[in-house]
Amino acid sequence: MRLDASFNTFAHEIGYNLGCNYAADQGAGAGAFSYSHGCRFIGGNGQKYRTLLSYQRFPNESRIPFLSNPHARYESAAVGASMTDNSRTINETTATVA
Repeated sequence: MRLDASFNTFAHEIGYNLGCNYAADQGAGAGAFSYSHGCRFIGGNGQKYRTLLSYQRFPNESRIPFLSNPHARYESAAVGASMTDNSRTINETTATVA
């Protein structure tokens, strides 16, 4: 799921309401599911990136306007994995939250 950069903070906060959580390496508890975490990754260009629900941990780590999702790509790299999939979390909690 790609979001306009001007809505990053709003999307970050709404993500919590829908069961998403920080990147697992940030010591946060679990979200709605075991895979409800943000993601950090290195793009094909060698740059470090983080998804919307991840706080900066490393210098020069850029925030991208994506939720973690193993099926989405940014700079030739997947922006999630089986245990970092906040897009799936939102798809599975939306009806309950509504």
